[in-house]
Amino acid sequence: MPWVMRALMVLGIVVAIMGRSRLLLVWLAVFLAVAAAGFVDYYMWGYDYGHNLDTAHAIIKFPA
Repeated sequence: MPWVMRALMVLGIVVAIMGRSRLLLVWLAVFLAVAAAGFVDYYMWGYDYGHNLDTAHAIIKFPA
């Protein structure tokens, strides 16, 4: 993920230097797509973490 953020920053700087509105819209679309992918990945990680617990060795036990 750090290299994706660096690439977005560099691309954003290049777009800002070029000063074209179409490139800005393309960059914004790419940025939003990467952000959406990050949110989905974070959600999937949290869902997996919360639903695949090792109940036999867990510190806190809940009655089933």
